[in-house]
Amino acid sequence: MKNALKKIAYGFLVLTFFSVNMIQASSEQTNSIDIAFQNPMVADGLVGIWKYKVVSAPPEYSSGVIVISQKDEAYGVEVELSGATLKGYNVQVDGEKITFDVNVEGTVFSVVLTAEGDTISGESSSYDGTYQITGSRITPK
Repeated sequence: MKNALKKIAYGFLVLTFFSVNMIQASSEQTNSIDIAFQNPMVADGLVGIWKYKVVSAPPEYSSGVIVISQKDEAYGVEVELSGATLKGYNVQVDGEKITFDVNVEGTVFSVVLTAEGDTISGESSSYDGTYQITGSRITPK
């Protein structure tokens, strides 16, 4: 009986140790959306949550949300569509201009956007053509 209690107590301690470490590890990992939501009211600049529209794009890609975040010196981009979130890569920032690539169903789109206050505009291009993008910053109510 004593050995069984010792094994249960030991198992509980091991489980507790691993649970605490996993919680700490997961709390240290933040994605672009988490970072942007931590400071959603940026007066100007690129960082923020942007509602966008793409002229002449198929309906499932014609609108959504772009989340631009910054952690230290690195910028992150996520494009939220209905039913999917696409991660931007090759992100480059120059002042109020951001460029990045995003893979949409196997096609790479190069995106160039410029922020001016609470509006954003630019274009995305691929071998299929060029699409105009406009958008506005989402601010909490």
